[in-house]
Amino acid sequence: MARPAPPAAPPPRLLATRLLVKILKRGLPFDRALLHEHANPFVHELLYGVLRHYFSLSERVSRHLQKPLRNKDFDLFCLLMTGALQILHLRTPAHAAVNESVDIARRLGKPWTDKLINAVLRTVAKDTFEGQGIEAAFDHPKWLIEQAQAQYPHHWHDLLLANLTKAPMCLRVNATKTTREAVLETLQRNGSPAVPGALPSCIILEAPMPSEQIPGIASGELSIQDQGAQLAARLLNASSGMRVLDACAAPGNKTAHLLEHTPGIALTSVDQSESRLQRIKTECHRLGLPTPEIICARFEQLAWWDGRPFDAVLLDVPCSGTGTLRRHPDIKVLAKADDLQAHHQSQKRLLDAAWRTLKPGGKLLYSTCSMLKRENEDSVQALRTRSDAAVLDMPQIKACGLVSIETQSGVQLVTTPQGPDAMFYALFGKRA
Repeated sequence: MARPAPPAAPPPRLLATRLLVKILKRGLPFDRALLHEHANPFVHELLYGVLRHYFSLSERVSRHLQKPLRNKDFDLFCLLMTGALQILHLRTPAHAAVNESVDIARRLGKPWTDKLINAVLRTVAKDTFEGQGIEAAFDHPKWLIEQAQAQYPHHWHDLLLANLTKAPMCLRVNATKTTREAVLETLQRNGSPAVPGALPSCIILEAPMPSEQIPGIASGELSIQDQGAQLAARLLNASSGMRVLDACAAPGNKTAHLLEHTPGIALTSVDQSESRLQRIKTECHRLGLPTPEIICARFEQLAWWDGRPFDAVLLDVPCSGTGTLRRHPDIKVLAKADDLQAHHQSQKRLLDAAWRTLKPGGKLLYSTCSMLKRENEDSVQALRTRSDAAVLDMPQIKACGLVSIETQSGVQLVTTPQGPDAMFYALFGKRA
């Protein structure tokens, strides 16, 4: 008996509308909302576009509604934002965006909205008024704009504009299998031109493409990783034979890079997520690397630790992710200013525990993918003032030419259109 045909995939605009409801109304992060969904590149473009420009699109659509929509019609509001995105940012003719939106509204069971959609989107297409509020003007939440203005008085405007661009697709070369020159030649032959990044391990694709289509991914010669994150292994700069701890290790990009960068280290990876730790094993197998000692535990409680100190510790702490807004624009909509204090307290606990596991003469690298002082400079302040801690220089950052700002304790990478995510690094040595 023949198997029944799989159900037809929903139209991209319909799927994007449903996913936006999950993200904006239910508060699901982007990755969780897309779990088990077969979203094609156009769905991704619609989702990223609406989330990047959420504040301005939301204001424009709201301004042209005669009255606010009912709570149960939030899907219609999401649909109108995707239509406005197409008109304002994707160069879709207004009549095409209107017709497509009307069709999707009928699929949503709202045929009564034809005239409303037509009126709102055609007015949006003609409207030259940019917006009234600061959030719509800069497409960021007010609290984040104010923090950027206070912390980066000379750079805040450029920083926010960079967050509205598409992030470059960066690859990391597995130095245990190949060289950057060989990979560049292979990519060129396969019609995927790329250029060298700022770091010896980094390659930047001129045009992003699905990971499964990139030559070298399946064979373990390449991984996808932002060049700012590729700095971690170089900054820790461990030596073969050292006992190295990767705290908060999952999903394992930095773990794998440590093993690629310094073969021969005795690496221990700790994280509290069993499923995410499994990805470390999978990645090491794909890359042809030895699997590190993997421990599933709450790192800061130290119940997992046998008391033997480590020569080097990488502490990449959970944070707001505000340095990765190009890749995760949902953070702008979902994150709240109050979240920072909870992150700050957790980071201090993790840092205190990590310092206890470090042997005298060892070094600890603290990192976040945040652009906010509360999670960076403020979180390492207590360690910086300890008598047994010394702030160490990181000349590798200056040498690679990435745009950065020096702080009392470390270095803040600055997001630029073709540059890295806004990561923070602080390197400490433990006095004997």
